[in-house]
Amino acid sequence: MNRISLLLVAATALMAAACSGGSSAEPEVTAPPPATSQGSEPVVTGSSSTASPTERPPSTTVESSATQPSTTAETTAPTTEPDDDRFLPEGLGTVVDSAPGVNSPGEITELIDNVWFFVPSETVEDDSNVVPPLPEDRDILAAYAEAQAAYHEQASMQPLSAEPSDRLAAAMADGGQRLAENVLGPAASAGQHLDLTDGIVLRPVVIADPRSDTEAFIFDCQLDGTVFVNADGSLADGQTRGVKEFPQIASVVRMDGTWIVERLTRDERACT
Repeated sequence: MNRISLLLVAATALMAAACSGGSSAEPEVTAPPPATSQGSEPVVTGSSSTASPTERPPSTTVESSATQPSTTAETTAPTTEPDDDRFLPEGLGTVVDSAPGVNSPGEITELIDNVWFFVPSETVEDDSNVVPPLPEDRDILAAYAEAQAAYHEQASMQPLSAEPSDRLAAAMADGGQRLAENVLGPAASAGQHLDLTDGIVLRPVVIADPRSDTEAFIFDCQLDGTVFVNADGSLADGQTRGVKEFPQIASVVRMDGTWIVERLTRDERACT
């Protein structure tokens, strides 16, 4: 069963729960994405030793915006003209010829060393993780790329600082505080940092529904080889080497006319 079928089943289940007096924590199927529940925290790449999040990301997702434009709202954010035919702005990294695990045509940008961002130019049949974006997705994906670059740049520092860097603070709607409190802070206290040796490939897909002119969601089934290590290079507790699929959902909001990442959360549906 592909991702679309699975999510349609999930949406049907939620509708049934709503009709039968299900938990009030469940979102309405036709409503905007629910507000984050109290105490929920982000889970980011390489952070498998952190607590699992409790927030509920959008449950009404059906297809990516590249395959089915949203009928709920038009995205009115202005798009930036590509730099030299690039999808991502030039300042976000260097376009390279290849990245580990990428076998489809498209643009690959190395945001920082061993952190690659893949923008496919062709849809791969039966692979919902490889979908070309729409032109109006560009600013949303650029904001996501900047947040991922800022996070990986800081998390891989030795020694690791618990406080958000200026770049991370500027890339996240909350100034990077949740990441600092729940990922960077605990790792720094333990003398750990993120090892990027085996790299990570980001493969984001902007979702068509739910989406509005002020909010969007990204599914990213990452090819993640990053791990947290101790100061001596040994693996931190709970970490294992090897590239694996890491399912992440990002919520992106438009503030003062600019898209910015609000939250990064692990969710298995991103790799379904």
